[in-house]
Amino acid sequence: MFTEIVATKTGLFLSVKKYEDIEPVILEIKERINNLKKLLEEGDKIGLLLHEDFNKNDLLRILKPLEENGLKVFSIQFGKPVVQLEDDKKELLSFLQKEPTIFLTKNIRSGQKFEFNGNVVIFGNVSFGAELIVGGHLIVFGTIRGNVTAGKIIGDRALVACVEFNPTNLKIGQYVLRDKQPKNYPCIVHVRNGRIVVEDYSQFKDDIFEV
Repeated sequence: MFTEIVATKTGLFLSVKKYEDIEPVILEIKERINNLKKLLEEGDKIGLLLHEDFNKNDLLRILKPLEENGLKVFSIQFGKPVVQLEDDKKELLSFLQKEPTIFLTKNIRSGQKFEFNGNVVIFGNVSFGAELIVGGHLIVFGTIRGNVTAGKIIGDRALVACVEFNPTNLKIGQYVLRDKQPKNYPCIVHVRNGRIVVEDYSQFKDDIFEV
């Protein structure tokens, strides 16, 4: 992959890595934007993180698909970015590195549906009436209130973590959550002994992150 969507302390960025031919890069950018269309609105801001050896003659071609979709570029940076996260968030996200992961800095609102075959990290909320289908793990730095399916690809080894937990429906792999009592504290939700369990993250001392 030549590109990825990353979340920094200052916002959402499109990172473009080193490449030899610009054509596959442009195609990949268009695909990534298309995957985010249900969450991005016209006028939303996105930054560019470009490889330090980036050919500046290609900049207009990189900008074109962003502008065509109504996105506003608020920053262009060269070189590898440093993403600053709090220590507890670093621990929570470390196990995601083994599989494709997308970072979203936006709420998933009522009536919206978002689907991704890898892991999803959301800096926002999953609202009541929203639908989220994730192939791998799901981390929400906010509240889950909508309909969520995790582990569509990896099955019941998927994890769901959030700051507050009050889903309409939740499924991990083949298992459906039966006890939907709301939790107003950070939770880890996973399958144990053939059923979905919801645990307080601060009390969680299992080795489940070694996946």
